[in-house]
Amino acid sequence: MTTLIYCLLALILIYGLYISSRVARSTKSAADFLDANSALPSWILLFCLPGLVAVGLGLERQLMLIGQFGLQANHVSVGIVLAAITAMLVWNRFWLISRIFGTITPTDALGVYYKSEALRVIMLVLTLLFALPFTANILSSTAELMEKASFGIVPRSANIWLFSFALAVTAIVGGWRGVIFSVSMQSILLAVLIPAITLVVELVSDGPGFPYVPIVVAEGVLWDKIPGVIQNASGIGKSIPSAGIYTTVGIASSIIALLGIVLSPIALYLAQTVRSGNCLGISAVWTTGGVLSGIFLLALPVLVVRLSGSWVELSTKLFDFAPLAAGGFLLLHILGSLVLVSFFVTGGVILLIKDLIALYIFPSLSADRRRLSVRIGLGFTFFFVATLASFAP
Repeated sequence: MTTLIYCLLALILIYGLYISSRVARSTKSAADFLDANSALPSWILLFCLPGLVAVGLGLERQLMLIGQFGLQANHVSVGIVLAAITAMLVWNRFWLISRIFGTITPTDALGVYYKSEALRVIMLVLTLLFALPFTANILSSTAELMEKASFGIVPRSANIWLFSFALAVTAIVGGWRGVIFSVSMQSILLAVLIPAITLVVELVSDGPGFPYVPIVVAEGVLWDKIPGVIQNASGIGKSIPSAGIYTTVGIASSIIALLGIVLSPIALYLAQTVRSGNCLGISAVWTTGGVLSGIFLLALPVLVVRLSGSWVELSTKLFDFAPLAAGGFLLLHILGSLVLVSFFVTGGVILLIKDLIALYIFPSLSADRRRLSVRIGLGFTFFFVATLASFAP
């Protein structure tokens, strides 16, 4: 199974590199590398928005929480609809502001619109947080998952550097346009894999499944209902409410955290570099709020009931019946994290070069030198993120 999962990952990463190389060959100017010349096709939002929301919610984390708290944790998936509404309201306005004021980045847009240098600093700090510690944490947890999937054959540190190198080459070759096209491809793959793997798991499993079989949780935890509006506890890490943590307030706070993904500076940068926002409404209403939320709400409980011990045990069981299904199930836990790392590191470096280096430190940099600076910055940043993921707890 270890060989299969690494072969599938290699195919996906090589295909992403192929897309980036094709994009690089068609690049006519340095602006195409830095911001796609603000002309990304609008249909890209049909796949990027649901992909970012899905990986922001976290499939592996969501499966774990549903297995621990039942359907009360599954209600967090309703936040996908609110994330789609937020994107539709905010992304459209950022796109319009960028066209009216001639701004390309969210930092520049807020700074010009509100005439505030403080907002520029805040946006740059948020960009750093998403590009460095956030992605390092995601990369570390993904490498740990791969170590478990390979039964310890490939250690966590080796997975970290393997992923970092593959993602860095893709970003350095294709730039912003290449990474966005790769993210779109991987988002499509995730949207197909979740219902497909759920169907295969049901076909190869014995006995009845969800909803005939309840989700097994700890004694006292309400697996099939929300435990009230709010519950008192002694504090984080001190005690857990007996009925479960996903009260109405708990669900709302989790959804607010999810909104941070679509309101992050890099996500807003994506909205500004699209040619037009014609497909944003369709993406928010149908592919994100409709299809994606439906997949998460309906498919995840079915998978959780079949997780007899852990996702590693289920993948081993699947491998005996359908090896590709087992590999696809493991990809579901890994692919989304790689999408986040590639998207946030690449976008973060571009924003920092454009809004900090090229604006304040070296304002006379030509477009070609900015492109070179971004490539050097991508190499250093991926190296730093890999180092941080390897040694930080």
